[in-house]
Amino acid sequence: MQLSLTNMRSGTHELRQALERGEVVELTFHGKVIGLVNPAATKNNTFDERVVKAYFNRREGDDPYAAIEQLKQARKGRGIK
Repeated sequence: MQLSLTNMRSGTHELRQALERGEVVELTFHGKVIGLVNPAATKNNTFDERVVKAYFNRREGDDPYAAIEQLKQARKGRGIK
């Protein structure tokens, strides 16, 4: 779901409903995504695959753990001696 900042005041009900459904909500300003609102993690689920897929722009069926491993490899550096 996308929600414009200008519609934020009148769209809080829709925002709450989307978060209760577990959707990631994109906040937009002048048509550009400026932030993500993620649903709170449940006690039993600390790793939410939907959040990783939305953040890393992954498709359904892609392994979300692979995205995290790619991020770790990118942050590791070149290992210059």
